[in-house]
This record gives sequence, structure tokens and C-alpha cells, in this order.
Amino acid sequence: MPPVPLTPALALVPAFPPTPAVPLTPPPTPTLPPTPAFPPAPTPAVAPALAPAPAPAAPPTPAPP
Repeated sequence: MPPVPLTPALALVPAFPPTPAVPLTPPPTPTLPPTPAFPPAPTPAVAPALAPAPAPAAPPTPAPP
């Protein structure tokens, strides 16, 4: 009976080494920062779209005269 209780105590020792593996999981989180870079990209695309709109309106004006 006494040798049995010793086995469970050893099982707890190996559980400690695996704990350090948890800190390794946080590194992948940095992949989220790249996502914010996308929103700024679409903003510049909107500016050029507005510029071409006024351009076509100019040609029709000189047509009547």
C-alpha cells in the first residue's frame, strides 16, 4: 500500500515541466497586429474614387457652349 501513494506524487512532478510550454502559446498572438494594417489601406482607395467623380462632370459643361 505505501508504494502506491508514491506513484501519484511522481505524476505531479512531470506536470510542472509542461507548464513552461504555456508561455510559448502567447507568441502567436502578435499575428493580430497585422489586421489593423488593412483598414488604413481602403481609406486611400476612397480618396481617388472621389477625384474621378468631379472630373467627368467637367467635360459635359464645355459641351453645351
